[in-house]
Amino acid sequence: FGLTLDHQQSPAGPYILLKSNGQDVAGVDQAQPGVPVASWCPYIRVDDLEKTRARIAELGGQNLTDAFPVPDTGDMSLAMDPIGAVFGLLKPSWL
Repeated sequence: FGLTLDHQQSPAGPYILLKSNGQDVAGVDQAQPGVPVASWCPYIRVDDLEKTRARIAELGGQNLTDAFPVPDTGDMSLAMDPIGAVFGLLKPSWL
């Protein structure tokens, strides 16, 4: 796939950013305590994190975390749609 790996350390432990042509395209971390199965969590880039979080709630979704900063990346949060699919939101620091 032509991806390069950028090994980092996050507050939760080791984290690997996958890059394509120098751009972050995915991330991989270790299983977190209390998560019984392997899972995927796609992230959606947004221009306004708080406005998007408000819209999720208006449409029947649930915000699972408060927004939190990720050094050298931006602000993130996790949400769930009305039928239970979990996804992340990312407002990159360069926007």
